[in-house]
Amino acid sequence: MTDKSTYFISYNVSTDELEGDLSIQCNPAGTGANKNLKFHPSTTDLSFLKTGNETFSIQKGSSFDTLKHRLLNGEQVNYPAKEFLSTAFSSRPVYDFNVNIKAIASTGSEPLSVFPTALKFDLDRSKGESKSKSVTLSVDSSTVSISAPYWLTVEPIGGNQIEVVTANSAMLFPGIYTGQVIISDNVNQVTIDLIINVIEAEVINELEQYNFCLDENKLYFHKYNLNSKFKKISILGTQDILGNIISFSEHYHVMYFNEKAEIDVGKKIHQFIKRNELLLLNAPLKSHTMKPIKVEIHLEDLDEKFSSLDKVKLGDFYFYPGKRPKCYPLLTNHKFRRRVTGSKLLIPYVEGEIHPFAWGVLQTIVNGTHREVSTLKITDENMNFPKKKNFGTVKVVTFPKTKHVIHVQWLNQNYCSEWASFTGEYQVKGSFNHTISRSVFSDKIKKYDSEKEKVIEINTGFILKDEISMIEEMMESPLAFIELEDRILKCIPNSEKINGEDSTAQLIAFDLQLLIIDEIWK
Repeated sequence: MTDKSTYFISYNVSTDELEGDLSIQCNPAGTGANKNLKFHPSTTDLSFLKTGNETFSIQKGSSFDTLKHRLLNGEQVNYPAKEFLSTAFSSRPVYDFNVNIKAIASTGSEPLSVFPTALKFDLDRSKGESKSKSVTLSVDSSTVSISAPYWLTVEPIGGNQIEVVTANSAMLFPGIYTGQVIISDNVNQVTIDLIINVIEAEVINELEQYNFCLDENKLYFHKYNLNSKFKKISILGTQDILGNIISFSEHYHVMYFNEKAEIDVGKKIHQFIKRNELLLLNAPLKSHTMKPIKVEIHLEDLDEKFSSLDKVKLGDFYFYPGKRPKCYPLLTNHKFRRRVTGSKLLIPYVEGEIHPFAWGVLQTIVNGTHREVSTLKITDENMNFPKKKNFGTVKVVTFPKTKHVIHVQWLNQNYCSEWASFTGEYQVKGSFNHTISRSVFSDKIKKYDSEKEKVIEINTGFILKDEISMIEEMMESPLAFIELEDRILKCIPNSEKINGEDSTAQLIAFDLQLLIIDEIWK
């Protein structure tokens, strides 16, 4: 065994030498056995040098410079070691001991140093929180002077420990604060670098860079200022429809209740979105139909007199109309569709999120701007359709050829054009509204005005059961185009009743009614 259980050594900063218990005597002496010392776990910060049959000295190792950096930062390091007894046949540990090292100045006193030398705090303004971290000095904390920025305090907590405490986050404006704690004695001075990141009170729930308006993209607010009564939310939006820029600006005042408030941002934005009513049934292969709405959100706390207390801007966000569709990145909810020979498929998708050139289209598809919405019109002329064809997450089944086909374009809940192919019959019906009253001058009954209203009634023909939800969404659509042999009708769907499910029906078909508001002759 060694003559001591712990060897206390020092690194003299001025002389760059080791001092203290550097010599080790292994006892009992004179046994003739071969003894060896090793650090366990292994390290190259220090090393053992055999100076006699059973004597060793402690020296600097090859990585001592790394250890020196730790020592100069006030750290005291302990290294476990073992004594091994070696014979011609084996080597076994017989004793455990330690080597403990710290730094000293030339006078034998501790040099002024700190560990760690940098601190970072993350604070949530809404929580009104304060955070702290302890710092170790190489000297007694009562022997130094300390200065710090106004947004934190530094307190001795006994021995060589100090505690760095931030100000209450509710008293700080959002942003990043940087500074230093300066610690000095009569001779030396050291610093601790500081960073405090104060985030705003808002908790953003599922609000990402790109969002869908009706996915409940809410902002939640926590009251952090006692004088705050209202949260003012300003929404500034820009929509680009085929190069036509439309801007809107709306302001909402939400009262705090139980020190909390919230707003559904996406729902507010959705009501200002303008629909793209572009006719695509006679368009080329690809059309760029929509850009996501760019939105800035500005927040402001107001007191009871509506005076501003502070302001902050959230980053730019982008919104698509409606809810995130089931088939995203295709902008449709309908995974199974039916087509016949001559059908015109309208497939809207988000650029960059899916690559339609892998679908087997017989024409070149040029990629558009990332995240914009484009629509492909796919027909028998630009694709050879098999019996079943997958377009991303949508499966299209080809039915046998029919006598005729009625092409329908309608706006889905994402304000994107979708398609339908009906194989039934149709009727265009007219009705008249007359304004007739008795003249006050001649006492005769006169007709003053007449209005003609036309509707089209379409039988869908047999459809897939999975397409029932598509028919329902079509009837909710604000707009539809119907292509007949000689003209295209611009319509408003106005069917009042749709039988969603009927367990007695062997085949599924619907009679739909749409109000005609315009006719485009071919």
